[in-house]
Amino acid sequence: MKRYFLILMLVAFAVPAFAADEAVTVGTGNLQIGGILQSGFVYYVGQEQLDAANYKAVDRASDMMFTVNRARLLLGGAVIEDRVTYFTQLNFAHDSSAHMGDILLDLKLGFHYIPYTGIYVGRFMPKFTFFAPRHTGKLMLIDYPLMNQYPFTPQRGTGIDFGVKTTYLNADLGVFNGRQFFAPGTVGGDFTQPVGNVGWGDQNTAKDIFFNLVGKPPVEGLEIFAGLWYGTPLDGFEVEDGENTEHNASAMFIDAGVAYMAPFGLTFVGELLYGTIDWDSSSLASNYENDRADDTYSLTTMSYYVLAGYNFGPMFEVPVELLVRYDAFDPDTENDDETHPGSETDGLSDITVGVNYYIKKHHAMLSLNYIHHGEEWEDVGNLAGDDTQDGIDNDEIKLQASVCF
Repeated sequence: MKRYFLILMLVAFAVPAFAADEAVTVGTGNLQIGGILQSGFVYYVGQEQLDAANYKAVDRASDMMFTVNRARLLLGGAVIEDRVTYFTQLNFAHDSSAHMGDILLDLKLGFHYIPYTGIYVGRFMPKFTFFAPRHTGKLMLIDYPLMNQYPFTPQRGTGIDFGVKTTYLNADLGVFNGRQFFAPGTVGGDFTQPVGNVGWGDQNTAKDIFFNLVGKPPVEGLEIFAGLWYGTPLDGFEVEDGENTEHNASAMFIDAGVAYMAPFGLTFVGELLYGTIDWDSSSLASNYENDRADDTYSLTTMSYYVLAGYNFGPMFEVPVELLVRYDAFDPDTENDDETHPGSETDGLSDITVGVNYYIKKHHAMLSLNYIHHGEEWEDVGNLAGDDTQDGIDNDEIKLQASVCF
C-alpha cells in the first residue's frame, strides 16, 4: 500500500507540471523529472529450456508472453548550481538489473568544488563496463551483453566515487560496500550460490574498490576504456564459542574495450571482461574444518562481445538503425574436466540482430531483436527422453516499445 501511495503522490506532483509545460518549483535549486517506460513481447522460436537438475531439455509452459520491462521515475537537479547536485531513480517494475523489492534504485549526491572533479556519495551504478552504467533507454539492443547478464551483472553499490572529467580523459575511483558475485558452475563443490553482499546491506567489513579510465582521442564519438575491479566478498562465517570469524573470497575483474559512435551513424563497440574468483581453501560445508580438493577453489571467467551497426538518420534522414552483436561467455576457462567437471562444455554464445525505429531519437522508439542462443553443452537429454542432443532449441524474438522523457 505504501508503494502505491508513493506512486500516486509522485504522479500528482509531476503531471500538472508537464501538462502546463512549466518548470517544476522546488524550495531550493532546480529539479528535472524524467522517466523510462518500456514494455515488450517475447516469442520463443525454440520452445525448449534446460532442466539443470536433470540435465535435459524440457518444453516451455508458454511459447509467448507480453512483458513490462521497466517503469522508472527519475528526479535530478541541483541545490547549488554547478556545486551540489542530486539524482534519484525510483523503480516500479523489476528487470534483471534491479534488486527485487527495491523501490529506490539510485540516491546520488554530487559535490563539485574541485576543478574537473565530482565527489559522489550514496547508492548508484559504478562506471564499470560499457553498458552497465548506461542509460537503459540507450542500450541499443533490448538485452544486455552476456557479460552483464552473468559474470558482472549491473548492480548498484553504496559508497563513494571520485570522478574526473577532462577534454581527453575521464577517470573514476570508487569504494563501495561490495557487490554480489555470481560464480557459475559448482566450483568448490559447496559454492553453487553467489558470494558477497545483497541489496543495501554489507554483511562483512570488506569493501570493493574499482578504477576506470576512458580515453577520448580527438575523433568525435571515439572512446577507449579500461578498468579494474577488486573485492573480497563474504564467503561465510565460521562460528566457534559464539564468535563469528569471517571467511572472504577474493574477486578481481579486468575490463577493456573501444566504442565508436560516429556522427554519421556508424556504431562499433568491442569489449572484453576477464575475472578471477578465489575461495578460502577450507570448506564452508564443514564449518571451515576441512580443506577443499586441490584446484577446486579458484575460478577464472571470460566474456567478450563485438557490436556493429548503422543509423540511417544522420546521413539519410531515415529513422532506422540496424545492429548486430556477437557475444561469447566462458564461465570457467580452466576447460579441464578432470579438475573442473563440465568446464570444457560450459560456454555460451549469442548472435543478436536488431532493428530500431526512432520516432523521436531514444525518447520514443520501437525495437525488434532476434536472438540466436548457442551453448557448448553436450549430451543433453532430449524432450522425448529417448536420446541426447547438443545444446537446446531456445532462440527468441523480442519486441519493445520504449518511451523516455
